[in-house]
Amino acid sequence: MILITNYIFIISAVIIFSGIVNALRLHISVRHLGKQHTALQRAQIHESDSWPNIIILIPALREGETIRQVLQFFSHLRYPRTKLKIVVVTTEREFESAFNSKKNTVSIAEEKINKLNTASQDKLFYHIHYPNRHGVKADQLNYAIEQLQILLPNYFNDQTYIGVYDADSITPDNTLEILAKDATINGYPNIYQQPTFYFNNYKTLPLNLNGLLSKSFSWLQSAFALYHEANMFIAQFGDKKRLMRMEYCVGHGMFVRWPLLKRVGLFPTPIEDTRLGHIASYIGEKIKILPVFDSVAVTTGIKS
Repeated sequence: MILITNYIFIISAVIIFSGIVNALRLHISVRHLGKQHTALQRAQIHESDSWPNIIILIPALREGETIRQVLQFFSHLRYPRTKLKIVVVTTEREFESAFNSKKNTVSIAEEKINKLNTASQDKLFYHIHYPNRHGVKADQLNYAIEQLQILLPNYFNDQTYIGVYDADSITPDNTLEILAKDATINGYPNIYQQPTFYFNNYKTLPLNLNGLLSKSFSWLQSAFALYHEANMFIAQFGDKKRLMRMEYCVGHGMFVRWPLLKRVGLFPTPIEDTRLGHIASYIGEKIKILPVFDSVAVTTGIKS
């Protein structure tokens, strides 16, 4: 009985201590992000030739209605249209077995892109279709980059950033302006990573067991993104020396400068974001946090 009591006491102490430490790290992250964001907003750096070209890739698979909404959000991003391209990347896997449908991601993306480009009288949006039923997200992304180098060769230079967002991502309309200001001030860092909130579908989740678990996960994952991931990126640019750690990227709100992406052989498989961060760590590249939160959805079911 005494052993059990001691065991419970030790476990409780560890949990409380971990909670205090993580709460402190969360506070440090929020404070740092707030200061960085305020400084960049106040920076008197207006649109200029020094702002980088940005190509945003949105890989999608069986996300028809989601992609329609996301493209509408991305059409409001504030950034010079001569320096921005947004590309939906679908895959032939869309048409496997029961998922074959007239209202698929491919047709919906093409329809929405045509409407947006027509309305703006500008070819801001592109659609590239990966023609194979094998491969993973990295293969989609790399195929799109190969095609874009043919379609838009002048967009690929030493200051170009390749950004990646999941199809359920939403980001504030000033995200790219903040990135451009920071890049101009700090000499174009090779990798940026946005911190993430997992509340994109929070209000629409059902109030049942699945919904309660999903909402709990929304808070847990959002807190983790702050006290661990954001803190990890902030620490890389600190003054204190520390042992090398294998950092990782997250596949929504990730921006990689073209020379580095080309150097490492484009996006690695099988996991394009985490593995890219590992490679960057191995070759001594730092991942710089971008002080703007994007928002993504969480799974709505226990099985998922």
